[in-house]
Amino acid sequence: MRTRIGAALVTGAAIWVVGSPAQAELQGRDLDGDPSTFEAYYDTVLGITWLADANYAKSSGYDSDGYMQWATAMAWAEGLVYGGFDDWRLPKVEPVGPEWNYNLSNNGTTDHGWGITSPHSEMSYMYYVNLGNKGYCTPDNADPSGCTEQPGWGLQNTGPFANLQDRYWSGTPIEAYAESVWVFFFGSSAYINGQQDGGHPLTDYFAWAVRDGDVDSLVKEFALKTPEVAGCKNVTGTVTISKAAPPEGVVITLSDTLVSASTPATLKILAGSTTKSFAVKTLPVEIEESGTISATLGSATLSQPLTVRPMGMDSMTLTPTTVVGSQPATGKAKLECKAGPGPIAVDLSSNNEAVAYPVAASIVVPQGLQSATFDVATNVVLAKSYATIAGTANGITKSKKLTVKVAAAVSPTSLKFGGATVGTTAGPLNASLTNQGAVPFSVNSISLTGTAASWFAQTNDCPATLAAGASCSVSVTFTPLSAASKSAKLSIATSATATPLGVSLSGTGVLPP
Repeated sequence: MRTRIGAALVTGAAIWVVGSPAQAELQGRDLDGDPSTFEAYYDTVLGITWLADANYAKSSGYDSDGYMQWATAMAWAEGLVYGGFDDWRLPKVEPVGPEWNYNLSNNGTTDHGWGITSPHSEMSYMYYVNLGNKGYCTPDNADPSGCTEQPGWGLQNTGPFANLQDRYWSGTPIEAYAESVWVFFFGSSAYINGQQDGGHPLTDYFAWAVRDGDVDSLVKEFALKTPEVAGCKNVTGTVTISKAAPPEGVVITLSDTLVSASTPATLKILAGSTTKSFAVKTLPVEIEESGTISATLGSATLSQPLTVRPMGMDSMTLTPTTVVGSQPATGKAKLECKAGPGPIAVDLSSNNEAVAYPVAASIVVPQGLQSATFDVATNVVLAKSYATIAGTANGITKSKKLTVKVAAAVSPTSLKFGGATVGTTAGPLNASLTNQGAVPFSVNSISLTGTAASWFAQTNDCPATLAAGASCSVSVTFTPLSAASKSAKLSIATSATATPLGVSLSGTGVLPP
């Protein structure tokens, strides 16, 4: 994975061209914001970027001389953060012939020896092709003991690179030799100059950092607000560049790989700005689709994954949210968008069917509509209870809690007589018992309780069975027996409640004047 983690304005220019058109241009790249110098060079054939400082491990202070064992060199490259990039590595070798063969007569396609011009060896390609140097031995030497010296051999050309050393680690072990790693000699004693060979990991060599791809882009970051979205919803994408756009602005090319998503063709960041957002539009889908959204500037492309999924539930509502047991409620299942590309099924459920439940197990929201209603039935409860009604569409669930009350209710819940002369009767004050449910219930008893119950009296017109929607009245009087404040309770027992309903009673006896 290529990762850009910092802010750096980079510009390119072809400054070092060697040989035929099939060979690379090394294009300078600015990584520190100063276009007068280049901190890296892009190889247009190998598609990799080289640090301009070929011994940056020393220059940066990581190592005193940059001369390191292989494990240390690997750790340095993998941990390097430079120019806003954190994906540097050591050069690699991709063996394409016998791993240990001095015979290089096959146009440089074997791995061990001199004159290897194959792009499968990044350092050998740099030495022979990009820089145009010659090895000490001619490419057709079968054995170093019979090496034929070439005129003009050696590191004659260092190109645009600084601090080029004589021998370098690759990041590629030699599979046929458990304790060897590919190395390349840029300049040393005659017989190994320009040679690709094996080195023991505990030997000291130099390290040169490279990374895959070009860094020639103003684009610093490209992000999507979310990596997954319901088809028909928009996703916001944001492109950020590392420096304020010039007067003419910066035009970013946008693209996608999804059938169900579309982006604007281009995005223009206006002069002086560093960021701009755009909308990725999506269409309803029957099955999940995954792909990428990309932003391209010059030769650099940044991509983000996007999954478009079938639409699911957006919300669940209940009307009312509090209901008396046995009375119905109405549910409404709302989708994230208008149903498409066909009708959408919504599965309905309750977490407490003894209290309340959807009458239907599922409903269908027709194509082009966003919601559908359904009936919720409730049962008689003997105490306040709760049930959560849920709807699920394409794996997305939304729910709403329904409160279910008992059918029997008394009002008010307190009767206050205030002061009354001792020996006289105050009142009556009335309380109503109501059946709020859809089925009748029994009135089992109406009584007075408490230590001062004898100070109060009640009469009522309540029948043995109170019909649905009906009410009856209880009248209470207060006769104080002495000058004191007393209280009691009116208790109404019904088949609709687990415990009797209660009305608190209070009054104060006062002496006559």
